[in-house]
Amino acid sequence: EWGDPIHPVVVALEDGIAVSVCHSARFAERAAEAGVETLQAARGRAYAVEVVAAWAEAVRESGRVPFYGTTWDNTASRRVAAKLALIEYGEDFSLQ
Repeated sequence: EWGDPIHPVVVALEDGIAVSVCHSARFAERAAEAGVETLQAARGRAYAVEVVAAWAEAVRESGRVPFYGTTWDNTASRRVAAKLALIEYGEDFSLQ
């Protein structure tokens, strides 16, 4: 785990190579939103679940509420949310 108590960064390593990272993409005094990236070759191995869970714990320890946002068409990200048993708190939509 890197970063500081307010801006934690959690990295998953495979053979010494960073394959997934979670950080605070947005943060405020009382909450932070997860930003997560996983290398294409490392997807489907639960790395995102691991780093998001560890990031969320660090955010809670800082006294803030962790949030995880995604879009309806991002099925991989929605699977991460489901594996972490996250609760939907809001919905967004846009008109094109």
